[in-house]
Amino acid sequence: MSPFYSEAEIDDLTGIKRGKGGKTKHQMQCAFLRKSGIPFIENARGRAVVARSAVEGRAKKGDFEERPALKSWEPKLLSA
Repeated sequence: MSPFYSEAEIDDLTGIKRGKGGKTKHQMQCAFLRKSGIPFIENARGRAVVARSAVEGRAKKGDFEERPALKSWEPKLLSA
């Protein structure tokens, strides 16, 4: 399975399968995705490219790795 949605899947996701009012399908889909807050990139042909993880909420590699706790800052005057 590709990490990106296919053109048909983006059609289903946005509900836009044809252009209308002088705008292409891809222009309308990009506008819908922007308005919906779904992250995407627009490729050289004007098509929206959406990562599956952006919609499905999968964790990215490294999200759950243990990270050392940061020590809070304290002025030396108070610690003396």
